[in-house]
Amino acid sequence: MGKYLQLNTFISMIASKNVGMFTVSAYHKGMMNTSALKPRRLLAISTKSLKSIFLALAVFCVTFSDLKAEFTSLPIMQEFAHVISDDDAVSQLFNTHNYEFAKLETKSSQAKSLYAVVASKHKFFVKIIREDCHFCNETLFNYEWQLKEDKQKNDLMKTVGAELILPNNSATFILENKKHLIVAYPWAPGRTLDDIYIDHFSVEKNSETLKMAMYRYGQVIAISDLDQNDPSDDVETLLNRKSQILLEDRHGGNTKYFERNNKIYLLDLALVPNDKDYGYTVRESIEAAYMCIDHLFNDFLEYDMRNFTYSDIEYIYGYGREYLSIPVSQFILGYISALPKYDPNVVKEILLEQIYDDVDFHCGENFGVYCDLFEVLKLIK
Repeated sequence: MGKYLQLNTFISMIASKNVGMFTVSAYHKGMMNTSALKPRRLLAISTKSLKSIFLALAVFCVTFSDLKAEFTSLPIMQEFAHVISDDDAVSQLFNTHNYEFAKLETKSSQAKSLYAVVASKHKFFVKIIREDCHFCNETLFNYEWQLKEDKQKNDLMKTVGAELILPNNSATFILENKKHLIVAYPWAPGRTLDDIYIDHFSVEKNSETLKMAMYRYGQVIAISDLDQNDPSDDVETLLNRKSQILLEDRHGGNTKYFERNNKIYLLDLALVPNDKDYGYTVRESIEAAYMCIDHLFNDFLEYDMRNFTYSDIEYIYGYGREYLSIPVSQFILGYISALPKYDPNVVKEILLEQIYDDVDFHCGENFGVYCDLFEVLKLIK
């Protein structure tokens, strides 16, 4: 793992532009909250006090009975009996005096709280999810644990330099009459695809990192979609196959690339099934992958629009073909390279069939960069 970084250095990296994703909102260094473990002195209780206690218990029981556990798919895990705050849950999860953590801010629609933790010289990312979160009643959280037990799928990802970031430790607890899930993951190094894309066009002006990241991303999606040893020359047959590894909700914020080892790290792997069989076809996977790339472009425009002059915008839409062509073309080349037994023209066709409609639509809206993209895609071999 290399030289151990103290948390203050680690947190500085997280909050920096190079790592992105999060803002540090609070930093803690200390020991586990053991207040729940200390013996308490017995008190003499009067009859009147006893009645008050029974009344309070009755109210509590009614409230507790109204509790709805919205998590529909959790594996068996430990339950914390007494938790007074999210910070306390983090302390109990690591259960050691040798830890430090910082609370992070994010715009996640599902996570209630996020943390960066250093414990026993290892770095972790921790998220806490409350049962009434967005899509919690549909999300198959246990899919991450299923992937963790599936050595074949993890080994398959390794063949194209990818790693699935899966739970290291977890627990549930009740806080404010709501069930919570806390999960710790190994910290993934590198930068998100969002950050790499934005930095390339706003700061770095160097396409190599972006090219390497999108090429590797194409390889990862190809291996998750199709069996390398089962080629077909029929486009519809390939598009209608079920993906080998379901990688739903891929976007530039939950996919990281580390240039030093040329690896992709995939986060947020819980599933929201799209049909009763939890199926996910190659067609849907490619559509999602392209939308991820298209969102990079649109997110970049939204992110930096305040700094653009009219001539800048005219350049991007009219002449800056690299803004979209680099990510798309590198993704396609990477996808093809991961399937050497397939006819590259057939693979290219299944990819372009999903991309052309969107490109054609935007080109018709007079976005010149999309029209340029047509010409670039024709040259890919």
